[in-house]
Amino acid sequence: MILNSEDLDHLEKRYRTAFANSLSGFKPANLVGSRGSSGDNLAIMSSAVHLGSSPFLLALVLVDVPDAAVEEDGSVDIAAAGTVTISGLDRYHRAETLGRMPYAKPGG
Repeated sequence: MILNSEDLDHLEKRYRTAFANSLSGFKPANLVGSRGSSGDNLAIMSSAVHLGSSPFLLALVLVDVPDAAVEEDGSVDIAAAGTVTISGLDRYHRAETLGRMPYAKPGG
């Protein structure tokens, strides 16, 4: 399929959005952890990008955080910590079942 900019402009909005989101392919979910002055923080992100292997380079794409952001915002902790832990998630769970899993409960 070949589309030019005029073709893209005429696509229905939802289809155009879904199409644009699908262009870069599958994006795995990553569990990103940081430790800052407000404590430990975990977030699920899909914006990890491999940039190179010699030297090893991995980037997290983050949106600009406004000055008025609350301290509990994960990106604030990541910026303050300077170091994060990233783990790939290999399965997905529905939100209502997650609370029943022992590893998802505090102290579990």
